[in-house]
Amino acid sequence: MSIARFNDNSQAGLKPFAANELNYYLKAATPLGYPDAQFGLDEIYERGRGVKRYKAAALSWYRLASQQGHKEGKTKSLTIR
Repeated sequence: MSIARFNDNSQAGLKPFAANELNYYLKAATPLGYPDAQFGLDEIYERGRGVKRYKAAALSWYRLASQQGHKEGKTKSLTIR
């Protein structure tokens, strides 16, 4: 399960991701190279959760997660349009 799905509050009727949660993912994904956080970021950008939908950024994060062995990241990087 990806971090983004674990924290997906949209179905519970809660407000979208707060800026501090997005910053958490950015800090974990970029310098630490944590593939689940990278996958979480691409999910955020692809779905537009708390940020404007930005498929190019999503694809970039999917590819990065995929390069580090994240299976869902690999699948998404091959299917996102």
